[in-house]
Amino acid sequence: DMKENTRLRPDAMTYTSLIATVARKETRSSGKRDPDLAFSLFDEMVAAAIKPNGMTFCALIDVCGRCRRSDMALKGLRMMLREKAKRKEIAQARHNQHHKGKTGEVILFNEVGAWTAAIDACGKAGRIKTAISLFEKMSELRVKPNTVTCGALTDCLLKENYLAETVRVLRYMKKEGMKPSEVMYTSLITSASKLAETENEEKGEIVLRDFGHQPSTRSVDDDIDEDDEDGEDAGMKALDVYTELILSLTSHPSTDKLFKVFLVLQEMKGVGA
Repeated sequence: DMKENTRLRPDAMTYTSLIATVARKETRSSGKRDPDLAFSLFDEMVAAAIKPNGMTFCALIDVCGRCRRSDMALKGLRMMLREKAKRKEIAQARHNQHHKGKTGEVILFNEVGAWTAAIDACGKAGRIKTAISLFEKMSELRVKPNTVTCGALTDCLLKENYLAETVRVLRYMKKEGMKPSEVMYTSLITSASKLAETENEEKGEIVLRDFGHQPSTRSVDDDIDEDDEDGEDAGMKALDVYTELILSLTSHPSTDKLFKVFLVLQEMKGVGA
């Protein structure tokens, strides 16, 4: 009806809103794991010569994440990158008519949201390496991650026990003047505390073995296998996580942050770190 009425024509915001509603709940026509309707709406939008923006791609990729389709989320991200490349070519051609040299990088409105949605989708699907790669790729393409992006990445990293990578994200946030969100702060405290408890248990076992009360039956091969399983976080200590968290909180001191530092120190004391 909107198409037939010349006074009411759908625009980018209209299609973006429609795409965002897909897969909110399971229906007969579209199940929870079926993002096809979202892509159909996107194709209809492009056919109507309506240009998608960063929010449109963010909505499209977010649908894929809710459907647990990280493959489709990455497809949506590639579509956005192709759209950017096409717009850059057009801008360069116009620029060449009157000037020499290259035009600047084309940035879509809320493009960071699309990258964040893709990282979140990969994280939920357990594709941690891909999520990390996307985060690193953003800087290469001059798209600056924000607090939400860092939060989405650290959330999936902590769930899979990638503490070393989490600390790197925390250092990036400190460098860029971003403070951890409440959820990130709580998750880091919990993970560091669990790691500290594990370290304490391991220290206790070593002491017992040294006194001969609990002889070790492990072979050299067992130790090698265990090192392989440690993967990304081999050598990461609870103290490292606590330290980086405190540094991130004290980069821009405030009463609220200093109180959190006090809580971190109390937590450390409680777990013997």
